[in-house]
Amino acid sequence: MMFELGGYFADAGHSFQVPLYTPSLTRLYQHTHNTMMKVISSLRHGVKLNEIGRIIQSEARKSGYKVIMNLCSHGIGRSLHETPNDILPFYNKDDKRVLKEGMVITIEPFLTTGAEYAVESPDGWTLCVPDNSFCAQHEHTIIITRDQPIITTVA
Repeated sequence: MMFELGGYFADAGHSFQVPLYTPSLTRLYQHTHNTMMKVISSLRHGVKLNEIGRIIQSEARKSGYKVIMNLCSHGIGRSLHETPNDILPFYNKDDKRVLKEGMVITIEPFLTTGAEYAVESPDGWTLCVPDNSFCAQHEHTIIITRDQPIITTVA
């Protein structure tokens, strides 16, 4: 879901099950949400961007999930995607970028029970995993501060 108000964008997304609820899928969706919230709670001015990927990757592994490697968080503001670009969902020791007060970014882990890459469908819009495994995504837009980040997409 994308929002725009006064020329500024926010981005949010949340996975849910339709129509059947199974304990294993509920666990995947809840763990993905918890991972997103753990990342968000750790972010503030001065934290390295690669910490986002480190936490996502670590939390996925702890629970036996994998990370979709080709989908990532991003900067947002006057356009839907802006700097910082490509906030990776895995740890990259070479990423030296640092969060600054006032930055607006999304946090959106994609955790899966199998595949590590999403592929685009012929419609040019829909993404899926090639092995028919299950995948969940949760996303909030946040503003970086010197203390706790501000979540702008809470309903």
